[in-house]
Amino acid sequence: MNKLQRFWAGSLAVLFLLNGGTPDTQATEITPQDNGSLSLYFADQGLQCSFPFGGTVAFVESPNHGNYCKYLKNGGYFKLTNVPSASTIWLINGKPRTGQIPSNPKYCSTGRSSSLSFNWWKLTTIKQPTNMIDKVRIEDLKTLKIGSVVVPGVMLTDLYDSGDNPAEPDSINCAIMEVSP
Repeated sequence: MNKLQRFWAGSLAVLFLLNGGTPDTQATEITPQDNGSLSLYFADQGLQCSFPFGGTVAFVESPNHGNYCKYLKNGGYFKLTNVPSASTIWLINGKPRTGQIPSNPKYCSTGRSSSLSFNWWKLTTIKQPTNMIDKVRIEDLKTLKIGSVVVPGVMLTDLYDSGDNPAEPDSINCAIMEVSP
């Protein structure tokens, strides 16, 4: 070991001892990542609910407690705020379960089964971050083809229509949100 190497080694040893003999183990603060939000609006454009983006949310016809929001009957609107690019959202018009009561959620499935849903739309964000300036009317999604840009930053990437004629064709009773990895 030459003189310069001994000097640096000794200096580091002195610093180690002055620091209490233990390396600095201060924990770094971890902050949860904000993945934006999904807001749903009634047909009259009044706010229905807002959710942090990610996971599954179901809506019921008659909420009997604070865990559910009323489903969007006869259409409605949605808006994304600060959602990461390449994230996915499904807006689903699920079918009722056998013996369905108004305070329970209907099926919430992205499967292509006419026994589970009337229809659904799969949307993907294509802008970082995706902030919709205006709300999008759910009824307008029916006029688009796969690959269409819904609004700048949001593309329709898939859809399903069972061919059944639901009594409420533009209702949304479930949203599934997947944040881009």
